[in-house]
Amino acid sequence: MTHKKPEETKKDTGIYTGPLRPYPYSFKGHRKVPDHIKKPDYAKSGKPSMTRDNVVPVVSEQADIEKLRKACRIARQALDEGHKMVKPGVTTEQIDEVVHNFIIAAGGYPSPLNYYNFPRSCCTSVNEIICHGIPDTRPLEEGDIVNLDVTAYFEGFHGDLNETYCVGKVSDSSKKLIAAAHDSLMKAIAYCKPNAMYREVGNIISNHVEP
Repeated sequence: MTHKKPEETKKDTGIYTGPLRPYPYSFKGHRKVPDHIKKPDYAKSGKPSMTRDNVVPVVSEQADIEKLRKACRIARQALDEGHKMVKPGVTTEQIDEVVHNFIIAAGGYPSPLNYYNFPRSCCTSVNEIICHGIPDTRPLEEGDIVNLDVTAYFEGFHGDLNETYCVGKVSDSSKKLIAAAHDSLMKAIAYCKPNAMYREVGNIISNHVEP
C-alpha cells in the first residue's frame, strides 16, 4: 500500500475510502516450504476441504492439547520476530519473510500461505486496512499503525493471533484505537472459564468498544 497526493486520490474510481493504495510485489508466487514440513490440505490446491456446521470442536486429548500449545507458541514467537522489524523504512514483505522463515525453522507451516490462494505467509494491515492486508513493497512510514496477523500450522493444528503496532510516533486517535481493542480483548479473556458461553465473548467486546 502507498500514499497518494490528494490530487491523485481524486482521480480514483471511488473503491477506496482512505489514502492507501495497492503497491507492487517484489515477486510473484509463494515463498518456498521444505518438503519435510507437514502441510494443511490447501497448501497445493489453495482450496481447504472444510465442513461448516454450528459445532465448536473441543480439544480434550492431552496429546492434541500439547500440539495445539506448540502451534500457538510458534505463532507467538513468529509474531514477536515480526514485531522487531516494525520501524520506518521496512517493507511489509520484509516482515513477511522474517515470519515465514521463523515458522519454517520451527517445523511449522505459515497457515495463510495459499489459503484460498493468499500469496504471502502472514497478513500486514496498515492504517485503515481492516484486516488480511497482503504484504508488499511499501515501506512503513512514521505515524503508521500496522496489524501483524500470524498463524502457524503444526501437527494438524493452527495457532492464530495478531497485534497492532505503532510505527514511530503516532496520533492520539491511533493510540486510543489500539488501547480500546486491547482492553476489550483482556475483558474477554478474563471471562473465559469452564461452562462460559462462547457467544458472550463477542458481547463483552462489543459492550466495551461500541460506547
